[in-house]
Amino acid sequence: MIDELLSVFSFRILQFNKKPCTSILNLYFSLIDQHLNHTKTEVDMT
Repeated sequence: MIDELLSVFSFRILQFNKKPCTSILNLYFSLIDQHLNHTKTEVDMT
């Protein structure tokens, strides 16, 4: 499940990089980072 999320994220990031909207991109990145940090913590605990 996490792998699927990551592939979707990376695909979207690649698409985003082609567009010059950095503030939206930064917001998007911070949301991804928060989400990934949460899932990483949960995975590490198991």
